[in-house]
Amino acid sequence: MARKTEFSVTDVMARYHVTRQTVHNWVRKGWVKRSKIGGRVYFTADALREFENR
Repeated sequence: MARKTEFSVTDVMARYHVTRQTVHNWVRKGWVKRSKIGGRVYFTADALREFENR
């Protein structure tokens, strides 16, 4: 089974047990990088790894 490489805002909320607003704040502060695909926001596995290692 392949590992997931893109995570939605909902995935990030569940992973870190935070609210949507908290995820938005992290993006705004530059703590985690997002990708936009077709108007939707995603986070790559690499971006989350970098965030965890800050």
